[in-house]
Amino acid sequence: MPWTLFICATSHVPPGVISLIAPNYLAMTYLASVLRSVLAVDRTRMRSWSAVRRGLLVVATFLIFTWWLGPDIGALASVASLFVGLQDRSDPPGYTSRLMTVESVVLALAVVLGGFFSPWIGSAVLILSAFVSGVIAQHDKAVSRMFSDVLQVSAFLGLSSMARPELLEAAVAVLVAGLAQAVMIRATARWSSDLPERRPVAAALVAVADHLDDAPLRSKTTTGPAAERAIADADSAVASSDLSHARRRALRKLLGDAEVLRQEASAIRVRNAFEVAQIEDPEVDAASDLASLTLRAAARAMTALPRPGLPDKARDQALAEIDDYAGVAENLAKDQDSRPTARAIARQALRIGRHVNRLLNAKETRVSKRALPVGEHVVDEVLHPGPRDLRGGLRLAAAAAIGLGLAAVFDIPHGAWVAATAVALLRPDYRALTSDTAARALGVTIGAASVIPLVYLTGGMDFANVVLLLLMSCAAFAVTSANEGLFVIAITLQTVYTRAMVGEDPVHVAQTRLLDVLLGCLIAMILLLALPLKQGRILAREMAEYAAATADWLQLVSSRAAGNKPAGMKKARRRMRQCRVSVQHGLDLRTLEPLGAGMSAWRGQTVFARIHDCARASAAAMLSLGHGGTTSDVGVAAADHASTTLQATAHVLRHRQVEQVEPMPATLTQPTDDIAELLLRADQEAQSALHAASGSNEDLPAKQ
Repeated sequence: MPWTLFICATSHVPPGVISLIAPNYLAMTYLASVLRSVLAVDRTRMRSWSAVRRGLLVVATFLIFTWWLGPDIGALASVASLFVGLQDRSDPPGYTSRLMTVESVVLALAVVLGGFFSPWIGSAVLILSAFVSGVIAQHDKAVSRMFSDVLQVSAFLGLSSMARPELLEAAVAVLVAGLAQAVMIRATARWSSDLPERRPVAAALVAVADHLDDAPLRSKTTTGPAAERAIADADSAVASSDLSHARRRALRKLLGDAEVLRQEASAIRVRNAFEVAQIEDPEVDAASDLASLTLRAAARAMTALPRPGLPDKARDQALAEIDDYAGVAENLAKDQDSRPTARAIARQALRIGRHVNRLLNAKETRVSKRALPVGEHVVDEVLHPGPRDLRGGLRLAAAAAIGLGLAAVFDIPHGAWVAATAVALLRPDYRALTSDTAARALGVTIGAASVIPLVYLTGGMDFANVVLLLLMSCAAFAVTSANEGLFVIAITLQTVYTRAMVGEDPVHVAQTRLLDVLLGCLIAMILLLALPLKQGRILAREMAEYAAATADWLQLVSSRAAGNKPAGMKKARRRMRQCRVSVQHGLDLRTLEPLGAGMSAWRGQTVFARIHDCARASAAAMLSLGHGGTTSDVGVAAADHASTTLQATAHVLRHRQVEQVEPMPATLTQPTDDIAELLLRADQEAQSALHAASGSNEDLPAKQ
């Protein structure tokens, strides 16, 4: 067992004792990782006024349709409004409103087809919706959620218990309720701020500041990857935004400055970690501290919420701090006696101040023609699915069919909740099934149990019911993307309480909802065992892409070390970063989801660490070259050899064929300058990556 061997090699504990301790240690570590995933709350994704606005619309929908068509249809309309409103996440308003419109039409059609003709057609609609949700989950998460919501609303409706006239009224109510949310988003788009776009950029600035602070100390191990992921997330949010050109440009400039500072921090950290020509200069430390303070002040200025008619003291104070730091940074950048690294960091700190002011002074407008089309390429993905898409669709269709079948066999009321739970858990949108299952089971248990005392406390008072419905709806909208467990609690509270408001026994509804969800979780786990998600095979392919991208980057480093100025440096670096983020996320999922064949988590972590260290060392060398440094033929040869070695590593990961690379000549293994020393270290790490990938092929994917 790899973990047992590792612990024995790094400790003096007898192997027999280790054999007893290791399984328990791994189990506790696994449970701890699941618990962190369940309880982790991303505060940057919490919603405030938007949640209140959508919550008010849910309550208004319930009151209007209850007065007009009766409490059952009023409750259904409010639930449809809730699920349509959940599509308002971090996408541009124009895209969100069109998506809500399409979802409203889909839900209304599902109500008509599912209940107006026959229960068999209704079941077929739900299974087809699950299939489509799985097929397009890798390509369009929003549209995938939309088809998954069809099962949720159908489960709440109870199609078989309504007469045909009621079904037509229910379809109209669902359509109007969903369209109301879309109209609300469209109407308030002109007043919506760009805070959803600014928040991830501000989070990236803070993450880079943490990395800068820790670079000389190396007291933490995750600041670099955290900064990379934050920058990638922010870049994705800005790319899909429909903001005006001026504001998008300012946000991109800030991300570019943050990326350069991240590279500087990484170079300092790499030199210290590898003990290669370390930078120990007071001016570099001062410049790093200055850049860190500027980044944090810029993040505060970007996320301060202005109040109409009142001065924004927090933003003004942050901007004043940036101006103070700019004066010091300007003097340091002009000091020709200081180290090039210190001057480069100071110049980037100055650029951050300028771009923050440019962002805040730009007109806050949105361009509708930049809004993304709804479900771009969705029809093509459904009609021409790839093998991975087809497996995802069939897995979700099987989950829905099994859930509906068990509900029919055991006569479970609202049994589509079983299918909805299994589909929600198995939807292949890069989430961890184990933690989501735990979160959903705990959330439903807490939410269902909380409804019972609430019903008895309110005593059927209409005013109290409406207030609680508003609070529950707002809570669901507020935590939609922040935490899976809290989101499930809020959704369960709202749906179960709504059924209780229209006369159903809350205890019976809560118990039924809990049993449905637990059964759905069981179906998801069984299907995962029978049809594994193949995270190991996906991880091996993503690792191969990362090795190949790093090899291409090293070719450009070699050209730059030879005195040329190659084109495409930014594009190659961006591709390498994107591949790295995908691998890191795949490693996280593989740790939480160890089922299925393919690259194991421990071997993947070993190969990734070697490739990552190779990329870090070469990036540090590239920065030195950019600061005016030069290298010898040894550095050029080391970069070329590292590139060849990583290409061989990618070949091994893709084809399970061990490939050898000729070693570098002995005459070129001694560095003559600090850049050559870094590139030789990069070559050593590349050779270690090839050795780790070739050491055992038993957990690598078959040739594709």
